[in-house]
Formats: sequence, C-alpha cells, structure tokens
Amino acid sequence: MQKIVVILFSIIPTLSYADPFYADNENNEKEQEQVANTEANQDTKKQWEMPACLKDKNTEPVYLSIPFNDLKFIGVLQQQNTFTALFSDKENRITALKENQLILDDAIQIENINLKKVDYINWKNSNNCIQPNRITIRM
Repeated sequence: MQKIVVILFSIIPTLSYADPFYADNENNEKEQEQVANTEANQDTKKQWEMPACLKDKNTEPVYLSIPFNDLKFIGVLQQQNTFTALFSDKENRITALKENQLILDDAIQIENINLKKVDYINWKNSNNCIQPNRITIRM
C-alpha cells in the first residue's frame, strides 16, 4: 500500500504540467504584452505628430475603421441648426461626421457643413497652422 501511495505522489506532480495549453498561454501573454506596447507607442507617435494649433481648438476625436479617402460623400442631414455629413464606403456602410470632429488616423478636421458642401482641413498636407490645406466637397 505504501508503494502505491509513493507512486501516486510521484506521478501526480508530473501530471499537473501536462496541460497542452500551458506553453501556449505563456506565449500568448508575451505576444499580448508586445502588441499592447506597440499600440501604445503608435498612439504616442500619432499624438506627437499632431500640430500644436489643433490642441487649442475644441475638436472631438473620431476613429474610423477605413481611410477617409475611401469614403464617398452622399448627403447632409439637418436637425435644427446642426448639420451632419453622411459618407458611404465600398460596402455601403454609412458614416456620419459633424463639424469640429477630428479624424485622428488621417488628421482630417471637419470644419464646416452646410446643405451644399463640406469643408475640411487636411492637417497631414498642411505646412503650417496659419494657412492649412482646406478642401471642399460639393454635392
């Protein structure tokens, strides 16, 4: 009986490391830490590249899943005195943007919206804050 107990106690600790997912969990944790560090560095880099003149303005940050250049201007909604520009992508998903919103990935600030056009500033192509690169999209 004592021999059986000794054998069981010697086998049980080795079975605890027999988890087939144990090694994968360690690798996944390391990969997740690396991805998190990379994303944090990219966010810091994006904020660093943002022009100083944007920090003084009351802009609302917006994140889009696709580049702004892939969007097609399809219309404007008016609710009282507020205008909302509607854009569509290749998969016919609608994106709504309002005045004073800043698309962080593309550094585009929606400046003015009315029933006939949308004015925006492309900060990536602007040389300075005094004369930014303004672009108009018409219906």
